[in-house]
Amino acid sequence: MIKHYLKVALRNLMNFKVHSLISAICLAIGITCFCMMNYFIDAVSGKIELSDDNEYSIRLLGASPQTAADIYLFKEDFDYLKELPIAGIDTLVASSYSNGKEITVIDKKQRELPFLVSFKNVSSNYFTYNSFKLKYGNQEITAPNEVIVSESFTRKAFGQEDPIDQVIRQETEANDSSDLMVYKIVNVALTEEKDHRGKTIDCYFPLSAKSRTPLSIRSRLTGQTTTESLNKQLKNLTWKHETRISIYMLSWSRNRMTASKER
Repeated sequence: MIKHYLKVALRNLMNFKVHSLISAICLAIGITCFCMMNYFIDAVSGKIELSDDNEYSIRLLGASPQTAADIYLFKEDFDYLKELPIAGIDTLVASSYSNGKEITVIDKKQRELPFLVSFKNVSSNYFTYNSFKLKYGNQEITAPNEVIVSESFTRKAFGQEDPIDQVIRQETEANDSSDLMVYKIVNVALTEEKDHRGKTIDCYFPLSAKSRTPLSIRSRLTGQTTTESLNKQLKNLTWKHETRISIYMLSWSRNRMTASKER
């Protein structure tokens, strides 16, 4: 019976050579597009990590027994996690994935200069966590109207002028396009961070409650804490997500997993 169906299939294949060739080409294109999109999603979703050469670095992920889908975490989730009594980890740090937007730089001559920039929203301890060098001391973002810019963007926007206290204006993430936010530059990042396309991050804005950009939340293990013991603790800390489903956290450490495989 199997031989019969194979013969029928082979006969049909020979009778419809052009159709079969077109189908094979379409299948190859589909597989190629899938692989490229899968790579792009991995890059954007934070699989390209920062400062994870430390074996104690972990990433916190949202999970739920009610769904198998990924749970995206936002600023309100990060704020909630900071208030929880989670033992065995260092200070939490959060950052959005890189994106692009148009901003307006207002220089000392009050000229308005438009720029299309690559940016991130970050928590106040982002630069310390990643050991990024800053030009003017250790001043990080501590207020909702502060911004840190890269050294390359500083040269492009201000030339040789001191950018500290200069102003950047942008539309907020609110629905009203006339809703503008004015930021004051408080420092310059000497360490150049690249996004998944190899483009330098130009601006670091504070975390915004209005933004619906998912966050990557990370920390480091302390003491004798392991990812296994931390996950047992995290699974007991549940809360209602904006989707109205109960979620809990899981920790994941790429370097710990690699080390255990090598052993």
